[in-house]
Amino acid sequence: MLAPLDRRFDPGHRGGLLILFTVVVSYVAGFIAIGSALSPVTWAILILLGAVHLGLAAMADRTFFFPATPIKVGFYLLLQTAICMIVQYIGQGYFWLMLMPLASTAAAILSRRAMAVFFVILVAAFVSPLHWDRPENAIQNSLIFASALVFVWIFTEVSVREHRIRRDVERLARELEEANMRLRESAVQAEELTRSRERNRLAREIHDSLGHYLTVVNVQLEAARALVENKGWKETAPDLYAVLEKAQTLTRNGLADVRRSVAALRADPMGEKPFLEAVKTLIADNQEAGLLVSYKPASPPRAASPQIELALYRILQEALTNVRKHARASRAEVLLDYREKSVHLEVRDNGVGFSHAENEEEKFGLRGIRERVELLKGTMEISVNPDGGVKLMVDLPFK
Repeated sequence: MLAPLDRRFDPGHRGGLLILFTVVVSYVAGFIAIGSALSPVTWAILILLGAVHLGLAAMADRTFFFPATPIKVGFYLLLQTAICMIVQYIGQGYFWLMLMPLASTAAAILSRRAMAVFFVILVAAFVSPLHWDRPENAIQNSLIFASALVFVWIFTEVSVREHRIRRDVERLARELEEANMRLRESAVQAEELTRSRERNRLAREIHDSLGHYLTVVNVQLEAARALVENKGWKETAPDLYAVLEKAQTLTRNGLADVRRSVAALRADPMGEKPFLEAVKTLIADNQEAGLLVSYKPASPPRAASPQIELALYRILQEALTNVRKHARASRAEVLLDYREKSVHLEVRDNGVGFSHAENEEEKFGLRGIRERVELLKGTMEISVNPDGGVKLMVDLPFK
């Protein structure tokens, strides 16, 4: 009985206003045609029936159509048709406009077979009060009414089809946007996987080659120091012993740097820790290396995707490494701000800064930071403070 779900039509606010307008016009036309021919009591009955008709139309969306079932829809249409038929009969055939909204509703929500049956009922409701003393007039009026029904049916079909196409386009646009978002996330994950594999390879190379050789050199220097002490050369050749001790100290420092580099290059730099806890650990590690770092959370933390948190961690890690190794700074400030649509990371230092030309060349590992930011559709800004040092600002959108 009902049309497929994609042909369902919700008239909404505009449809309710159209029904009200049609009823009002119908009553005005009826009053102009036969106003004085009907008694006040008859007019009161007509107005009451019109109010009931409008009340049922106002409740149709919530009561009869959502969810729509054949029994509820059929009951509504037949009840409204009966009311209109009574009004049409009492009004001597001058209230036929009230049948048009019912025809539009039927064309929108019924199957074509059920709609054809209902249109026959509407024609009967129109014909019943006509005077057949002049059959040619009655037949002419019936043909005009049938033509109006066909026009309403075609117009409603076009409106329903346009409504369905617009809804499908909106649905496809949403699905396309979701697909693009998933594609961007997949691209980020693929890029990060590639980076992780490369970092793991570099970590193994550093550990197996440079780390191995530094360990061997450290052992040899320790043996040389022991030999100098055993031969009694520590007192006779103190400069030699000092040089060996300095070389061993530098070797140990190199091994420590190698361990930190390998740890920084591993696939899971945060070690399965929550993001903020991993940030605090990273700051503590830099403080142990001699850089005084202050951390300022500017707003309560919000949930962010793993890609954003990993990118923020890597950017902060690279920024602090640059400050420690290249900026000749003693102090750095880290600010993390969870804004409405993005996460803002800011790193400042009191180092020597760099020139505009160096900024253009993107030295000190800044190119890697910029690539991460661009991959997540974020923004990055670098500036030199007037009193010295560099300020790095990064914004990564949540979506």
